[in-house]
This record gives sequence, C-alpha cells and structure tokens, in this order.
Amino acid sequence: MKPEVRELARQHGLALAQKPDSQEICFVPGGELKKFFVDAYLLRSRAQALPDTAGELVTTDGAVVGEHGGIHNFTVGQRKGLGLATGSRFT
Repeated sequence: MKPEVRELARQHGLALAQKPDSQEICFVPGGELKKFFVDAYLLRSRAQALPDTAGELVTTDGAVVGEHGGIHNFTVGQRKGLGLATGSRFT
C-alpha cells in the first residue's frame, strides 16, 4: 500500500517520500491520456507502426496557421489544444 511505500522511502532517505500524490497516470508521456490510448489502440489493431499523418492546420480560406501532430489528435472544428492564439474565432 502507498503509506507503507512512503514510509520505506522515508526510512531510506528517498526524496519521493515527500512527493505529493498525483491524479495523473504516471506512465503516460506528457500526461496526454487521449493520445496515449488512441495510439495504443491503433497500434494494437494494425499490428504495425502508425502512419505519419502530421500536417498543416489550414483555415477554410486556405491559410496555413500551424501544424498538427496527426489527424487522430484532433477533430474538425476543434479550437482548444491546438497551440494557436489568434485573438478571434476562425470562420
């Protein structure tokens, strides 16, 4: 149990004994749970490496405003989490 592990860590002078509890899954790189599970599902179902689907973020009028790390990481119309700060909504 966690309390016993913390006590053992304290006894051995390990810094993690004082580490606050986390609400995140520690094995997920960067805490990106959605991406982790989508990648894992696709890898498992395809039994091969994912294709590179990274590309440009393009507005409806054709302006390139950024790049994305793969089509499975976002949805059409998504506004949050794209790493863009435009000051106004895209149309």
